[in-house]
Amino acid sequence: SRVPPVIDNNTKALELNTGKTIALIGGDIFLEGGSLKTNSGSIELSSVGSGEVNFSFTPHLEFNYDRVKFFQDIQLSQQSSVQGNSLYTNQIIENEMNNVASIQLKANRISLQDGSTILVNNRGNLPAQQIKIDATQSLRIIGTNLTEIQTSSIQSQAFSNAKGGDINISTQQLVV
Repeated sequence: SRVPPVIDNNTKALELNTGKTIALIGGDIFLEGGSLKTNSGSIELSSVGSGEVNFSFTPHLEFNYDRVKFFQDIQLSQQSSVQGNSLYTNQIIENEMNNVASIQLKANRISLQDGSTILVNNRGNLPAQQIKIDATQSLRIIGTNLTEIQTSSIQSQAFSNAKGGDINISTQQLVV
């Protein structure tokens, strides 16, 4: 049975303090009209069906999926967003934060629909981290919002002279 997302119904957003990690690791993940946001931190969404996920701090939080038997599904709909912002311009400060904005999704099937987005915005002058999508079976990026102004997308943007982050996708089937 499907469990609704744990999101504040007034804002439908979860935003953490600078440098922190949002990690949703479990069964199917459905984000319906909600937003996950971090500034110079990480977002990790992993839909684990069976198995074990190990984690360590090296120096930031890292996950190891070697003992996962199979993954389930992630679905972003109704103009949901997963957003990481890189804000720093000083390498020493950034190193103390242990990471810059990065996003990773890992599942069997991943679907972005109804104008939903995954994005990293680089507002600092240091290179941005990557968006990494690992969808064992398929990645679907389809549809627009109700006004047809915003299409579903995966984006890496730089608002300075620094490099935007790479977008790495691993899947058997890509539907755009």
